Amino acid sequence: MISKKVKSSYVATIGFFDGVHIGHQKLISFVSKEKAILEYYFDPIPTNCVAAPWCNAKEGDFNLAVFMGACNFNCLFCQNWHFKFLTKNLSPMVSIEELLKAINEKVHCVCFFGGDPGPQLPFMIEFSKRARKIKKDLRICLETNGIENKELLKEFAKISFESNGIIKFDLKFFDERLSMAISGVSNKRTFENFENLAKIDSKKLTASTLLIPGYVDEDEVFKIANFISSIDPEIPYNLLAFYPCFKFTDLPTTSFEQAQSCFESAKKAGLKNVRIGNAHLLS
Repeated sequence: MISKKVKSSYVATIGFFDGVHIGHQKLISFVSKEKAILEYYFDPIPTNCVAAPWCNAKEGDFNLAVFMGACNFNCLFCQNWHFKFLTKNLSPMVSIEELLKAINEKVHCVCFFGGDPGPQLPFMIEFSKRARKIKKDLRICLETNGIENKELLKEFAKISFESNGIIKFDLKFFDERLSMAISGVSNKRTFENFENLAKIDSKKLTASTLLIPGYVDEDEVFKIANFISSIDPEIPYNLLAFYPCFKFTDLPTTSFEQAQSCFESAKKAGLKNVRIGNAHLLS
């Protein structure tokens, strides 16, 4: 059981399952360093990781992909919304010992994603410490919406950065009103955490934005890119094509025109490493 001090940082762990509220108290009740709701698998390198273009992972090795079964956002466009089944059922519950046994000589890196890893950060910190003792050259990476408890995220980031790992922030929106309307949560802490981690090592950060038609246009991308550029113009920025999913099934995929105008907007903001990801989805 986590302490009251840590517990307070998980109040935002809320979700909806077919319109049914999943209370954060149920999820908080099991959060620990020794077990977590997750699924894992071996992903051959090269993978479809958002940070892959800026990673020096060796082809033929494997990424231990760890899908964390909770989230502190409730995005209407969620592309991994099946995490809600895991949260609702509190299953599969995986012990730290089981996950550690998955590390072998062919595992180059571990990447936590989801859902979002944030609600179960204590487990990830403990796992990462122990995993690095098993394999000293193991890289620890993270994909996140970025609203974790600030001190816990810093603790994880130090482990990750020391391992030469990469932390990828999903900067969904710049406008807080959009974040509240579409994801249900303020994005202020996301930008604060991004800036805080950049002070530790901006060279190990990347960012991405999903180009949602009608919501995330070149103006929104320019503001996000300008924020990143003001910190370090070398930070990689990946613009991702949207496809209809979850509650946004009535929207079209991202068009070539939208992707190109957003790309040019990000470059205009001063970023030097911009790319369009999932280009095969563009219409």
